[in-house]
Amino acid sequence: MSTLDSYISNAVAAADASFEPALEGMPGAMCWLRQSDNPSVHAGIWRVLDGEWDSDDNEYEFPSDETFIVLEGRVVIQLENGTRYDLGPGDAASFAQGTRSTWDLTTPFRKFFVENTRPEV
Repeated sequence: MSTLDSYISNAVAAADASFEPALEGMPGAMCWLRQSDNPSVHAGIWRVLDGEWDSDDNEYEFPSDETFIVLEGRVVIQLENGTRYDLGPGDAASFAQGTRSTWDLTTPFRKFFVENTRPEV
């Protein structure tokens, strides 16, 4: 196991004890690893367990710039312009604030994410 794999495994195991309900309107649970207001940067792990995903309610607009790596499960993200991303463990993606998408994921699912919210102009 590489050092990065070991670090991620340890972080996920430690986070399992501190999950809280996800943000309003989102399925699953969150473990915040970093939250700050200035600059507005957040990092954490989002997980969705079996039975928590509603495939009929899968539209999502990114509220911030977000970069993530899939830790477990698979997700297909389709953007409004038709671009499609099929991501599994170890795959990373990055999306700009305001990007509209639909998600179809297999559970259990986990991702480590970093968000940066840009000020409104």
